[in-house]
Amino acid sequence: ILSVYLRLRKASQNPQAIATVATGDPTRSMRTMHRIFLAIIGLYVILAVRWAGPAKDVPAVLVETLWFTSFAIIVIAIGFRRKLLPPASEALQRDPRDAEALFLWRKATILSMIFSFAVALDGIVLRAMGGSRRMALPFFVVAVVLMLLWKPRLDVAVSNAGPVGPISS
Repeated sequence: ILSVYLRLRKASQNPQAIATVATGDPTRSMRTMHRIFLAIIGLYVILAVRWAGPAKDVPAVLVETLWFTSFAIIVIAIGFRRKLLPPASEALQRDPRDAEALFLWRKATILSMIFSFAVALDGIVLRAMGGSRRMALPFFVVAVVLMLLWKPRLDVAVSNAGPVGPISS
């Protein structure tokens, strides 16, 4: 997660490169990524349910640590979203061609998906360490709920105009 953030942070110094790739609806690629992340979480649920090994006694400290980690991940994700999304959305409402704002919006959206995905990974870790299905399932539920709450969306006028066209009335 940290390496993805650092790459995005370094790349943010050149938002024009992102804008030149974007044509048409800017939410299209983000929605595709969102569906892929949801599908992978679904596959993780199937993996957790069909995990071959029987459930073992998992130390309570492991379960508490994973819940604390997931909680910290969610708090960090909320912080990133509050810091990055409002300014990017406002800038895109003023100027749909703003490449830097589009880059920030995409960065916040991708980071939200990654953080939600990390919560699901905690569920897989718990199951791999011998936790029961009932212990791992809440991690997946939280991850899916976060993915659904944080699905990529922009103002209708912005998404219809795209980064290359003006807002038509």
